[in-house]
Amino acid sequence: MLRFRDFVPQQVKGEWHEWKKYEDFDAAVAAAHQWLEEEGIAPLQIETVVLPNIELHEDGTTDGTVATVSGWASWHQFLRIWY
Repeated sequence: MLRFRDFVPQQVKGEWHEWKKYEDFDAAVAAAHQWLEEEGIAPLQIETVVLPNIELHEDGTTDGTVATVSGWASWHQFLRIWY
């Protein structure tokens, strides 16, 4: 069976003037590496995915439709591992 797991930089608490702050992409890569080692997974493919406004959608990175608001969008980069 074909499956995937996403590793998304997590939102962190920033200073009062920072609207939203996220971990670096490297944190998502490190989490993926740890998971692969712990679970003994042999990935079929590893992708870097960029989607707009994923925090606004109910299904996050697995939402079937993604929209942007005219004039503004928050783009998010994450890692998807197929196994």
